[in-house]
Amino acid sequence: LGLQPGMRLLELGCGCGWMSEFLGIAGFQVLGTSIGPDEISLAEKRVDALRARGVTEERLRFRVGPMETVDQV
Repeated sequence: LGLQPGMRLLELGCGCGWMSEFLGIAGFQVLGTSIGPDEISLAEKRVDALRARGVTEERLRFRVGPMETVDQV
């Protein structure tokens, strides 16, 4: 696919964010979305825990929203 660290990725239906976390650690800028506010709450806790590893909110973000409106999140 030609994906390189530093590129921006969108993960639709990220759940609690484990794949987004993996991609953020690998150097991608990731926005994860889910329709479940509880899942996004858990995913945001991952960002807090990852600050110690140098993964910042600029590299790993999460938003609540359905796939059909992802352009608005």
